[in-house]
Amino acid sequence: MMPTRAMPQTNLRIPQQVKDGLKRIAARNGRSMNSEIIQVLVEHLNKNGEALTTRNSQGF
Repeated sequence: MMPTRAMPQTNLRIPQQVKDGLKRIAARNGRSMNSEIIQVLVEHLNKNGEALTTRNSQGF
């Protein structure tokens, strides 16, 4: 996996309550919001037939 700083960046517009929920879940899981979003997306892709993993399967 490439270093985090070398990964492509994407701006994302989300409703405030979605951001707030992600922030709470990320804190509960001991992750940054970025790592939580990556983890959620990877899990969704895996569930839908894309074989992806994160660096340590717990996020970054």
